[in-house]
Amino acid sequence: MRKSIYIATVCILLFGCTKDKWFDAKQTLVQTVPQTVADFQAILDNVVMDYAAPYLPEIASDDHYVTDAVFNTLPANEKNAYTWTHDLPYTTVIDWTTSLSITGGTYARVYLCNLTLDGLKTAKGAGTADYNNVKGQALFYRAFNYHSILQEYAPVYDSAKAATQLGVPLRLESDLNVSVNRSTVKESYDRVLADLSEAISLLPVTPAYKTRPSKAAGYALMARLYLNVSDYADAGKYADSCLAVYPGLLNFNTLNLTATYPIPNYSDDVIFQNILNPGSGIISFNAKIDTALYNRYDANDLRKVVYFTLQADKSVNVRGSHFSNAPFNGLTAEEMLLIRAECRARQGQTAAAMADINTLLRSRYKTGTYVDQAAATADDALTTVLLERRKELVLSGQRWSDLRRFAREGRFAKTLTRTVAGKTYTLEPGSFKYVFPIPDDAIKLAPQLQQNPGW
Repeated sequence: MRKSIYIATVCILLFGCTKDKWFDAKQTLVQTVPQTVADFQAILDNVVMDYAAPYLPEIASDDHYVTDAVFNTLPANEKNAYTWTHDLPYTTVIDWTTSLSITGGTYARVYLCNLTLDGLKTAKGAGTADYNNVKGQALFYRAFNYHSILQEYAPVYDSAKAATQLGVPLRLESDLNVSVNRSTVKESYDRVLADLSEAISLLPVTPAYKTRPSKAAGYALMARLYLNVSDYADAGKYADSCLAVYPGLLNFNTLNLTATYPIPNYSDDVIFQNILNPGSGIISFNAKIDTALYNRYDANDLRKVVYFTLQADKSVNVRGSHFSNAPFNGLTAEEMLLIRAECRARQGQTAAAMADINTLLRSRYKTGTYVDQAAATADDALTTVLLERRKELVLSGQRWSDLRRFAREGRFAKTLTRTVAGKTYTLEPGSFKYVFPIPDDAIKLAPQLQQNPGW
């Protein structure tokens, strides 16, 4: 349900130095200059806005592995991410790049948001439902993109350090001549929260298409953000607000298990459609699922066959997700149930947390086979919730953020190890490697950007 974009090719320098150093290639505009609300809706309706979200953190996570043969075929950036190293050149990083294309460009998407927001200032129709909707979409997309790269290029949020630690560069206008430095972590998160708050006030409750954000999506992203900063009171509140307006939950018993990809695209539980960049396929068709994780799924758990395929050699391949076999990163009702359940458990609401888990699992197990679970304590409930969160959201782009916050709180911290060609790599809780290096070419292009510590 996409329209053509007004900007066919955008090669942009987002952190610029001087006017004569924009980039090696000039900005090329085609068709007409966008002027109307409909023009700006067409810009936001381009597929790049919900395709190819940052994916390197998922490669660095622990739910999957690849064989040495597959590893040898990976591009340098993926090899670095998989081994938690910077041994190879780290350039043209899709998660960061300013180049607008079907394969990525986080800062290019931010540019399109800013182009829309700046253009709407003089567009006719201010205050109308369509105008507010488009403005809300642009704010949501900008928040979504900044939140995504904060999980990758900035340390996990710590209120005692956030005002001094480096966040990400915040570009808030479409003028490419303005030089931008890295903001602090606090400034970065404050911007995301401000954008999301305004977006929620402007967006409709439900969208015309699931590729567009909505008020429900705004609540859902707020819940995801607050969870990632360990603010469990607000995370639970926004998850509850989302479920109040979008309670849809897909029952896996209704799926056609013989289909190539059992979950239909844009299924009832999807609040907002978005996928991670498929990259070389390392987190889709090339991924092998961690065997220990696979064995945690009960025989009657339909996720075991909907998500995975057991191979003759007993290895486990990815079968599909909410968007064919692409790594889905969108917002769903089940994620909101899991966030609310975790927050309830952390706040001592044991029965309420387990009620959410039982609601989810009844829709995941073969009809008549699931028996509701109870927990003796809130800690027991939390352990159950976190296991189900990992099983439900596998390869969805959430595991890296979970590992980061678990490492900070200690209780569920985990040391990760991988062996490639006989060499073992380790990622310990609290390691500087939980923050990715700023791409080499980004720093070369804009020397005022500081590299992350340790790299």
